[in-house]
This record gives sequence, structure tokens and C-alpha cells, in this order.
Amino acid sequence: MSENFERCSKCKTVLKIEEHGFGGPGGKDSEPIFCPKCNNLLGESRTSGWWHVVPANQEEVKDFEAKENTPPWE
Repeated sequence: MSENFERCSKCKTVLKIEEHGFGGPGGKDSEPIFCPKCNNLLGESRTSGWWHVVPANQEEVKDFEAKENTPPWE
């Protein structure tokens, strides 16, 4: 399982996006990733499993916003 964080461009919710896979070879299909709050299409990504998208908890939002507001040269 891998996880990533992203802010929805429509409702501005910080989301935790987890990839759950079967671990087997082949079968990678492009799957849509939707915001669970407003149903906005966040994008599509290839996976042999599925995407689980939930609003981030307070600690995750705080960490995400700290990274989001840090200049790239730091």
C-alpha cells in the first residue's frame, strides 16, 4: 500500500490517497480518482488494485500545509 496527499482543486479538502493492490503481475489499468466530498475528478493513475480516498486527519493536514507553504529551495 502506498499513500499520497493532495488538495482537491474544487472543495479545497486535503485528501489522503491510498493505493491498495493485489501484488500480482500485469493488469494495470488507468483508474479515476475522485474526491469523496464533492466528487471532483482529481485525476487518473494506473494501478493493478484500487484507490481509497479519504479526508486527511488534523495531523496529516498540518503536515501537508507545512510542506505546501515551504518554498522549493528550502
